Amino acid sequence: MQFAVRKKRVRVASALFALVLLVSGTALFIYRSYGLQVPIIPDRTYSSWLIEAKLNFASDGRPARITLQAPQRGGAHEILTENFVSAGFSLGAASLDGAREILWSRTPPAGEYRLYYQALVRRVSSDDQPPLMAGITEKTVKFTGERRELVQSLF
Repeated sequence: MQFAVRKKRVRVASALFALVLLVSGTALFIYRSYGLQVPIIPDRTYSSWLIEAKLNFASDGRPARITLQAPQRGGAHEILTENFVSAGFSLGAASLDGAREILWSRTPPAGEYRLYYQALVRRVSSDDQPPLMAGITEKTVKFTGERRELVQSLF
């Protein structure tokens, strides 16, 4: 008798846990698709950008400190998700003169290392807001001859 009651409680608790997971997943899905306007249908598009950076470096065993300028928060753009992959490195972020910097640091053994950064960003408004990547300059490269033809064939 006591075993049957305990088994019933476990079933009820499991069903409630599954219901909580289902409701949480559905709420998160609705928030991302309608609140953050992340497209869920292939034909639907929004003004969003995927920013990625991969940093490769070789360490000689001395302390390493690597910084990366990252998109600003707020203004005309909103960061929906931001991911960092940096196995074994300490990770920090700081705002200096309005620009965000990501800092990785560690005293690694000698060898090759890779650090990754990824952000999904979307435009919130078209008001005169600070640019997304303040302090980052855009470099225009002009191609001539065969390289120009190759680049034009890509577009």
